[in-house]
Amino acid sequence: MIEVAVDACRCTSPRGYIGLNTSQNAIGFYRRLGFRDVFDAPPPR
Repeated sequence: MIEVAVDACRCTSPRGYIGLNTSQNAIGFYRRLGFRDVFDAPPPR
């Protein structure tokens, strides 16, 4: 279910980014879903 939601968000994002504000405890969870750090990503609007 989470993967379907992430795919839906990724498809509707005009920049192709999904921004997250997460706690240190959740970083491993998001990395397992395929998220990665993008330090030069444009800031959210």
